[in-house]
Amino acid sequence: MLTLEMKQELLMLLGGAAARNFPILLEEISRPSMNLEGLKVINNTPLDMASLFKCASFLASGADLTICLDRTLPFTEEALNFLKEKKVPFFEKEDLKGTECDIVLDCNGGMIGVVEPKLGFVELTNSGKYKYDGIKKPVINVDDTETKKLETFFGTGESLVRALHELGPVSEKEFEGTKAVVFGFGKVGRGVVHGLTSVGCQVVVVDPSEEARKVAKMKPGCLEAFDPSEKEKIKFHFAQSLAVVTVTGIDGWVSKEYDKADFAGTRFLTNMGAEDEFGSKFSEDDILNKKFPVNFALKEPTLPLFLDPIFQAHNKAAQLLADGKAKEGFHPLDKTLDLEILKKWCELYPFLDASAAFSYESKVPSNFFKRNAG
Repeated sequence: MLTLEMKQELLMLLGGAAARNFPILLEEISRPSMNLEGLKVINNTPLDMASLFKCASFLASGADLTICLDRTLPFTEEALNFLKEKKVPFFEKEDLKGTECDIVLDCNGGMIGVVEPKLGFVELTNSGKYKYDGIKKPVINVDDTETKKLETFFGTGESLVRALHELGPVSEKEFEGTKAVVFGFGKVGRGVVHGLTSVGCQVVVVDPSEEARKVAKMKPGCLEAFDPSEKEKIKFHFAQSLAVVTVTGIDGWVSKEYDKADFAGTRFLTNMGAEDEFGSKFSEDDILNKKFPVNFALKEPTLPLFLDPIFQAHNKAAQLLADGKAKEGFHPLDKTLDLEILKKWCELYPFLDASAAFSYESKVPSNFFKRNAG
């Protein structure tokens, strides 16, 4: 349990200059909208400084918060060192086995089989969806929201380019005219393609959905879009690629479909999903950032302005569980709350045109961005 002094150390994070990039989380401190007094909540998300801002903001609800370190998820030494230095307690996931709690703020279903929350789970990503099969509790999925698209479309694409630039290193000029192969054209894949094409890279997309491939082909900078079964055509592009990027969310699938030698001519192998998509045929040294999402090698894995709204959604969903407003099973966040948070973000950044992220499979009203611009 966090003592008052430990809570103050976390809250002081929100007083620093970096926290100004989290205006929605900051507002929750000054004007709390949740009342979770007395409830025991476990936060199990990738652990970095941004997620600590999230935890600090959540403390305004009055909940008894436990910070979990799940080493199957990305984490940064900076965040670990902060917690140790400030003597803020955190717990390895394995050490929380059987701990009584009311709510779990989870990622990739990491706490399934570890704890059994009385009220339910809030899930951050679709990657762990299958793990919730058979769970007889409410599970609110904030990945299946319009708000999440700000992170997956803009945040992920930008952070991949930034990671290649810093870790490669790949210069701005080197991106222009080069080629990348992207496996997966879902929410994250579309963001990856957007980020790469924005810096002049040409992209080959691989996705089993015919509709997704049609959409990809319409994207400026997309050379080809293949079904996964077209392996020989796909492998032809490996030899000439700056990077192969995996964003399917399927654990170990690359090793099942390809040999390591197939990628001999590829400069960088990169994963942007929560799972180890490359699998057993590849060592940690074969993949940038040792198979973890490559952006987590950066000081800021995702820019704060794209994390702020989805972190608020992840936190706020806990109130729905506390109020008994979520039904049993795996369900998306309440649409009204989703659009309320998205609207708030648009009002904070009227100079940013976010509409590109909502041009495909979107439930946002057609006049939403016009109504909320300026």
